[in-house]
Amino acid sequence: INFVWFIIVGLVCSCSTANAAVPEGNLILNPGFEQPGTGIPAEWISDDKASHKGKIRLTKIPGSGTTVTLYPNAKNIAAEQDSHPLSVGQVIALRKYPGLRGTTLHVSARMGATKPAIAKLRLIAIRQGGELIASILEQDDSAGKLIEQSASLRLPDDNKTIVVVLGLDANGTAGEVSFDDIYLGT
Repeated sequence: INFVWFIIVGLVCSCSTANAAVPEGNLILNPGFEQPGTGIPAEWISDDKASHKGKIRLTKIPGSGTTVTLYPNAKNIAAEQDSHPLSVGQVIALRKYPGLRGTTLHVSARMGATKPAIAKLRLIAIRQGGELIASILEQDDSAGKLIEQSASLRLPDDNKTIVVVLGLDANGTAGEVSFDDIYLGT
């Protein structure tokens, strides 16, 4: 998991046990990448340590809206793809949404890739002590066509889960991966 996210975890580590309502709708901000940002889509983060591993661009698709496309290069080596891949992501602090504890999160996305890159969506719950609970979606070569994928992740019903991280990663050293229509909710 991306080390910048561990820094963010440290900043949001004060856990609440309050029983807040489970939020309805999509927990992801700017899920269709329609709001541009500076270098990456608005509301999304990326790891500065991975910025030399390729490019991240917003791509307008006629009739389909905007996708985020990652173009990995030779520096996006396999040995570092679990810790510092070329990626964008969002972090959901459970102190803000304690009602998510004990629920099942559902994630879906349209994902595409061109050889030799593989698109990877990682949904990871980070718990106190560094324990990770994960659900991972992968899309290999689809000739760039976006294919709908979905998965679920059950969160433990205790206050030890600190944050949920959603990462959109490019695995590989060439090709491209694209993502659109990200959904995360109960």
